[in-house]
Amino acid sequence: MAVSFVAASSGTSAASTSTAFATALPAGWAAGDVAVLVGHVSATTLTMAAPSGWSPVPGITNPVNEGANSRIYAWYRLLQTADAAPTITNSGAMTGGWEMAAYRGADPVSPIGQASVSTAAAATSAALPTLAGVAAGAALHGFAHARVAAGSTGPTGLTWNAAYTESTDTATSRPTTNANIAVANARLLVAAGGSYGGEAVTVANAVASSMIAGLIEIKPAVTHATVDLSPAALTLTAPPVTPVPQPVTVALTPAALALSAPPVTPVPQPVTVTLAPAGIALTAAPVTPAPGPVTVNLVPAGLVLTAAPVSPAPGRVTVALTPASVALTAPPVSPVPGPVAVALAPAAITLTAPPVDSAPRPVAVTLTPATITLAAPPVTTGLPAATVTLAPAGVTLSAPPVTPMPGPVTVTLRPADLTLTAPPVAAQPQPVTVDLAPVGLDLAAVPVRAEPVAVTVVLNPVAVDLTAVPVVPTTEQIHAGPHSVAAVAPSRQITAQEPPTWVTATTAATSVRRSA
Repeated sequence: MAVSFVAASSGTSAASTSTAFATALPAGWAAGDVAVLVGHVSATTLTMAAPSGWSPVPGITNPVNEGANSRIYAWYRLLQTADAAPTITNSGAMTGGWEMAAYRGADPVSPIGQASVSTAAAATSAALPTLAGVAAGAALHGFAHARVAAGSTGPTGLTWNAAYTESTDTATSRPTTNANIAVANARLLVAAGGSYGGEAVTVANAVASSMIAGLIEIKPAVTHATVDLSPAALTLTAPPVTPVPQPVTVALTPAALALSAPPVTPVPQPVTVTLAPAGIALTAAPVTPAPGPVTVNLVPAGLVLTAAPVSPAPGRVTVALTPASVALTAPPVSPVPGPVAVALAPAAITLTAPPVDSAPRPVAVTLTPATITLAAPPVTTGLPAATVTLAPAGVTLSAPPVTPMPGPVTVTLRPADLTLTAPPVAAQPQPVTVDLAPVGLDLAAVPVRAEPVAVTVVLNPVAVDLTAVPVVPTTEQIHAGPHSVAAVAPSRQITAQEPPTWVTATTAATSVRRSA
């Protein structure tokens, strides 16, 4: 974001001397603006005290003297809501003046880049200092004064090079038997970075004067804020089960894994918040049950990632919610005559991005869940019916409302792969059912209130592959019982609310293969 000029103000001791200069804040200033204040003195035996809350300009050592009777002081401040115009207190009655300018869009933490001054004795012009490596989008605040000795005709003003726009130009009017001073400031808004300065500032009425000229770079705000929530892998593993005739249940249920990032108000440099817990592993001990039904349940708790609101300064902002892989693995089960059920049921994974109130800059919201893999173990059935069910929970991606200002906006909803694979089944003469039935995948694009900029909403659901495994009946009773393979594709719903500028939606192919 480029720095812009707000306004400037100035004043002098006029036809007298003064022990204090009451200043005025530039018209139209607002909290967050950067103000530069330069005090001009027509006497080097007297000093100026820094106003409360104002800091010396880095790169300029106060005071800067030229000869025995000319000096300047330079200060700056990031203006606040309740600020009042400062008063410059002098160590004695002096002829002098001050000038102030306010700029908007500057780096709120380190607004001053380079700064330098040059001086000239008994001259009608002074060259501005040269600053190398000025940032694109910066503003150069120029200031200068010309002071004459007692008994000389006073300077009536200063003339700037055509590259600069003069902001203020004021002169004292004491009798010619006393020293007089002219003070002025100007600005140059930098479009392309590079080296600037070296131009001449000239006394308007060509009176030989003691001169001081300076340049101060006001840096533009550039912000890159990143909030990253990346938990470690959550793995649930059930042990081998060799059942005998009695009910056996193995349950692995971790507590909720919650990651919360704090509010981030970024400043013009990269900001990263990372929450990365260690791996969570749950392992049940071996179980040798008595005869009866056997149940193995792998049920992780909810995995919730929530990023806090981000109030960015001008610059690129990225919010990423990326959970780790969730893997559910059931062990081999060798049952004896009796019902056997193997259920793999992960909890819902919800990704919610926080509201992003964007200023004129790119905003990206990305919701990317981890891969969900469900794999049942080999099952060798006995006389009862054998059933293998793979049923993942819903995967919901919901992006927040985005109200963009001028700048590219991208909202992407992209779930990870959802793979359902049933194991080999060696069937004896009884019904065998393999059921692959994932729940619906819903992708919903949020309302996008488009400004005159490109807005893209992409709904890209994952490929859903349903693969039924071979079913091998025994040869001696090949026609003894029915065998069925069911492959049920999930529902797909892609919706966009309020027509955005551009919406594209693509779905991957769905394949169903049957082998016998």
